[in-house]
Amino acid sequence: MARLIQNLNAQGATSIILSRQQGLALLCGFEQEADASKFAEEVQAMPMNRYGGWKSQRGFLLNGGKYAAILKIMAAPPRKQFGERVTQPRPL
Repeated sequence: MARLIQNLNAQGATSIILSRQQGLALLCGFEQEADASKFAEEVQAMPMNRYGGWKSQRGFLLNGGKYAAILKIMAAPPRKQFGERVTQPRPL
């Protein structure tokens, strides 16, 4: 997920944690709502209200087809804004 977020060129701070609080979930936090929306659109996440204390929440099931689509996004060159330099993501 970190590489996917890098390839989408998040403008604000991001964080990723693995939670076992209510089942197994990978939680991605975004400082900028636009970054969260872009990520949600790419992974086709749907609105949800499972965890308290968050401004917005979206979730998706990571199945084989979704995983393949994410890998395809990660393999593409990073998207860049007009006039912005983009560095290649570092291997995780």
